[in-house]
Amino acid sequence: MNIMRKPLMYLSVAALLFSCTKTEEVEVERIVETEVEVEKIVEVPTAIDLSQVSLASSASMTTESDAQTIVISAAIETAQEEDVTIKLNFAGSAALDSDYSVSSSSITVAAGELTGTTELTIISDGLFESGIENIVISLAELSNTITPSADSSILQIDITDGEAIIGFESSSITIDESSFYTLFFVLSKALNEDIVVYYSGETSNDRYGLSGDGELIIPAGQTTRSITIDANDSRITNSGENTVSVSIDAVENDDVVIGSNSSIAITTNEISEGLQITSTWTTQDDLFDLRVYNSAGVSQASTLTGTNGSEELFINKLDFSPLENGTYTIELIAFDFDGSTSETVTFSFLDENGGTYDGPYTFVANNAPANDRIPVFELAVLDGVYTITQTSVSN
Repeated sequence: MNIMRKPLMYLSVAALLFSCTKTEEVEVERIVETEVEVEKIVEVPTAIDLSQVSLASSASMTTESDAQTIVISAAIETAQEEDVTIKLNFAGSAALDSDYSVSSSSITVAAGELTGTTELTIISDGLFESGIENIVISLAELSNTITPSADSSILQIDITDGEAIIGFESSSITIDESSFYTLFFVLSKALNEDIVVYYSGETSNDRYGLSGDGELIIPAGQTTRSITIDANDSRITNSGENTVSVSIDAVENDDVVIGSNSSIAITTNEISEGLQITSTWTTQDDLFDLRVYNSAGVSQASTLTGTNGSEELFINKLDFSPLENGTYTIELIAFDFDGSTSETVTFSFLDENGGTYDGPYTFVANNAPANDRIPVFELAVLDGVYTITQTSVSN
């Protein structure tokens, strides 16, 4: 807190001096002015760093009969010099004070701390109500130095009178690309019998996938079961090809209802580093392979995918033996190209930073060489930086 001094303020104090007896009139009236210095303290807000605030809850599903107390927490990224008060909005189909209560409608993060909490308690009225009620908690008022987190500024808590709710812990998440991401199906409470769950999934990337056959069983007495998401394509992922969605379609148990978080959208962050080379041609046959040779004519990377109409090669910077500094050639290998008909091949390049190296490029293959090698580009490597030069546009 900064202290500023206001200009001196002067107070006039009148002192009346009387010289009299019981029967005498006032003879003397003297006014004496004295100067009194008054110090006024003015608070000037201390500048604090911009931060983000996100909300979390100790449970996202519950049953009314449990009368559960759920902890709502707020977290900021950077500790502040003064207390931060975060006011909350409570909405949804469940009614505050009749379906649930809160210990406070705001959360205080104390100076120097990163988190604060409040408590929400479910109220059990003893009456069965079908379906799901929900509580939606969002940020209300924030100081101008605190901004809401994009991913975690809204919470939803489902309440049912039934035995249990099944769903995912959230409706959307962002993860680093991973071949073994574990996705949990969560019951709000354990039952005394097995729960059969049917699910489905979709991906925007043909190299992503889900484990299982669309059916899983949560055993009696347990509350979770999981599947594995393969969300790593081991290459530079093209824009729009980094999502997976999973949905709960049905449950074989009358005591279980599907919650609001019945679907989850998973977005991946790129973790691969390197150079991706893609070649395409019109004829839908496996005409060519792609190969990279060093200056000694030794193959350093090659595709053998057998794809009709295209080939893709990824040069991985993070490989155990990445390309060393030097000059290389990028070549078409005439796998099933006999030269009887010319073929136009389009090349595109992409790296982890979105670099396209001035592509796309085109090359016209007219003849099938005796050794099957058709050099098209020179690739220079210097400390992980690539330079690409087209050396031929046809043969």
